[in-house]
Amino acid sequence: MVPATWEQVDQRIEDYLSKAISEWAPALYSEDGKPKLKLRQALGTLAIVLKRNHGDVWLSDLISDPATPALSGGVSILARAIAADGLSDDYANGVLESQAALESFRTAGSYAGIARSRLEEATAFHFSDAASKCLGAASDALSLAKSRKYHSIQIQSELELYNCAALMSQFDRSREFAAEAYRSSIEHHYPGL
Repeated sequence: MVPATWEQVDQRIEDYLSKAISEWAPALYSEDGKPKLKLRQALGTLAIVLKRNHGDVWLSDLISDPATPALSGGVSILARAIAADGLSDDYANGVLESQAALESFRTAGSYAGIARSRLEEATAFHFSDAASKCLGAASDALSLAKSRKYHSIQIQSELELYNCAALMSQFDRSREFAAEAYRSSIEHHYPGL
C-alpha cells in the first residue's frame, strides 16, 4: 500500500523536485551544524516517489553519493546557478556557476550532479542566446540522463534542445526535440515538464 503522503507528493512532483535541488539538498549538505534528519527524510521520500512512480533514479543517486566536500560544494554551487538563471536573470553568472558545479561534481564522481549541472549550463546558454553552446551542453545532459535513467533531466534536456535549435532557426529539428520531450513526459508521468 502506498502512503497517502506519497500520492500528495506525486501530484506536485515537479515542484518538489525543484525545491529538492534548489533548497533541500544544499541545506542537507551545508556545514551549519543544524540537525538534518527531516531534510534527509524528505529527500529520501521524494527519491522513492520518483523511482517508484517515474522510474527516475536521479535523486536516489544524488543522495546516495558519498558526502564529500566536492559533492557538498557542487550542490551549493548548483543552487546558486539555478538562482542566477531563474531568480535574477543573471545568465552569465549562471554559466559560470553551472560550470563550477560541474567541476565539483566531476571531482566527487557524481553522475547525478554532472547531468544536472550540464542541464543548468544549457539553460544559461539558452537565455544568453548562445545557441550552439546550449546544444552542446543539452546534448551532453541528455546523453547522460538517458544512460542513467534520469528522466526529469532527460525531458528538460530535450526541451532545451528544442529551444536552442529554434534559436539557430533549425525549426524541423526543434519540432523533433519538442515531440520527443512530449513523448518522454507522457512515458515517465511528468505532466508538468
